[in-house]
Amino acid sequence: SIQGVNVVRGTTTDLGDVMLGANVVLRGRVIDGTGRPLPGTSVAVFTPRRSVISEGFIFSMVDQATSFPAPVEQVLTDDDGWFTLVSLEDGSYRLEARQSGYATRYETGVVVSEERPARDMTIVLGDGATVRGRVVDDTGKPIAGARVLAMKDMGRRFFNSTTLERDVALTDESGTYALDTLTQGTTYRFGVMADGFAPVFSMAGMEVMQKVETQDFTLVRGGSIVGRVTRKDNGEPVVGARVVAAVGRMMGPPRRGGNEEEQKAGTGTATTAEDGTFRIENMMPGPVMSGQVKAPGYVTFTASMWTGNGWPDVEPGGVNEVVIELEPGGSVGGVVTDAKTNEPIPYAEVTVLPQGNPWRA
Repeated sequence: SIQGVNVVRGTTTDLGDVMLGANVVLRGRVIDGTGRPLPGTSVAVFTPRRSVISEGFIFSMVDQATSFPAPVEQVLTDDDGWFTLVSLEDGSYRLEARQSGYATRYETGVVVSEERPARDMTIVLGDGATVRGRVVDDTGKPIAGARVLAMKDMGRRFFNSTTLERDVALTDESGTYALDTLTQGTTYRFGVMADGFAPVFSMAGMEVMQKVETQDFTLVRGGSIVGRVTRKDNGEPVVGARVVAAVGRMMGPPRRGGNEEEQKAGTGTATTAEDGTFRIENMMPGPVMSGQVKAPGYVTFTASMWTGNGWPDVEPGGVNEVVIELEPGGSVGGVVTDAKTNEPIPYAEVTVLPQGNPWRA
């Protein structure tokens, strides 16, 4: 409803932009280190993830590295570097500002509310660094359309984080890629994914010291892990269970004297069908460090080289078959309030960890 519109015979009245719904707006300006506006900068907001410890380490690591969620809203800055986000509901968001040639800026915990005035932000982008190279198969043939990720090495902070800071590029027909929104002096771990090939992630961090660095990758075709997930007490299939497997070295510093292959890891995920079966294709050959299965209403299943129930090694072109039984689990619920005012606290994250085994979270 728009009040006070003056209608004049024979003329057209322009009402301008009409915004539907609650007036929840996030505004801001993107500038460089000298204060110069950066037009054409992509500003995107995403629904924040749960923390690593609440999702479980392996699930969170794999999901953040291999999933590419669509932003809630995405705009480009105008000629003066300004952006306006007009379709956000009340909540907390993660914001990314990205411009070619500049270091990507991440903002977490950005809260918008109908009860608050629109928030103006100033986002400063520093000079960027570039890593470029080629992705080929084991015969030297270029791989087009491969997705190359540069994931910021956050060290121990990863366990308390809800966001894996990363940049992504696709290879062209010659297998060439360029990541030109990195931060100079920062250490990254790289990953490469392409249809028909085993995803590979480097566990050895690379510090981007120069303005332009070179990093090439070779992908191979892997093996498969297949299986069936059932309920332990009656053998019924569990539908919609999420299965994740991690192959290779994924924890700790590289072994002294170890070769480059020992510093790589691969991951894969699948969801069980109506009969409880699943299939993970193109797994990197090597020992399975961990396999996990999660399903609502069930206790998380974990198989690993540390718990004595690890899955067989993945062989090139081979198929590993596993059987998983899930135990029915319980639920914990409640209300989080302010200790002084007793007012409810929205967006709080509550985590329940199994005693003595946080890997099963």
